[in-house]
Amino acid sequence: MAQISLSGPTTFGARRQAGAGSRVVRHEVIALAIGLLRALDIAAVPIAGLIAYVVRYQSLSVEFQHGLIIILGMAVVANVMAIIDAYNLADLRTIRTQLFKVVGAWAVSIALLLAIAFFDKITDQYSRLWIGYWFVLGTTLSGMARVGVGFYIGHRRRTGNLSINVAIVGHEPFAQQVMQQITWPGEIEVRVVGIESEASPSMSAALAAGAIVPIDVEPTVADGLAGNLEPGAVTVDLALEHGVEVLTVSEADIRSAMAFSATKMGLVLEGAGAVGVAALRAGVVQPDAHGKETVVLLTGRNVAPNLLSEVLHS
Repeated sequence: MAQISLSGPTTFGARRQAGAGSRVVRHEVIALAIGLLRALDIAAVPIAGLIAYVVRYQSLSVEFQHGLIIILGMAVVANVMAIIDAYNLADLRTIRTQLFKVVGAWAVSIALLLAIAFFDKITDQYSRLWIGYWFVLGTTLSGMARVGVGFYIGHRRRTGNLSINVAIVGHEPFAQQVMQQITWPGEIEVRVVGIESEASPSMSAALAAGAIVPIDVEPTVADGLAGNLEPGAVTVDLALEHGVEVLTVSEADIRSAMAFSATKMGLVLEGAGAVGVAALRAGVVQPDAHGKETVVLLTGRNVAPNLLSEVLHS
């Protein structure tokens, strides 16, 4: 299952900043993994606290003050983990980053709990040894949770159950936004294919040359994709960096895709928005033979009524 949303640009992957906006692609396994990590972090607080209490005090009868701070710790740890972006699954591939965030989150959480206890004037009721045991056991459990979730995601990726085959995008700046967000081999492996009209192959020509080059532009129904690339446009470099393919479709294929979208899917698309459908229907892009999902981004319905009528009756 893949869900598409375009509510704001964000860098997708290891360079992603916390709170930078919503993501374009979200896989159900990723959502499950993040929820599972949160639950395990919350569960680690009482488990580690109770084990540490038994080890320190040799008793199963937990005093009220200790039980209270353990319960409070469940909320504190979960929130601190979220604040420092400890649920960014890109970090599962980097042991050092995982260790830094887990240890840092637990250290900050313990410090906050002790600060609360200090203001309540009950700090002296907590043994430093018990606090130390709690911290060590908690970080160990949180770390083990991430190792386990990382192994699970890696297994799903290796078996092909954590990938999206093709995302078809158009011209900049939309193409730039999509490439920045989804072409990252971390949470989901994505192959991106750009589609443009063969009447105006500015991007494919630029990728072939390794730089922006002028082309002869012919009339096209996909006027949103027509024209030469602007000097200094960063989309070419992004496409080259991420290994994006750019293929072309004919004017007839675009018109056919517009008609198909309107009559079969109930979607009015302009020519530039229908090139992805055209690529699939014309066989320019083939769905994955192993069943990986193919996602086509349908963008734009700014089509003149007379042109739409002509396309539908052609």
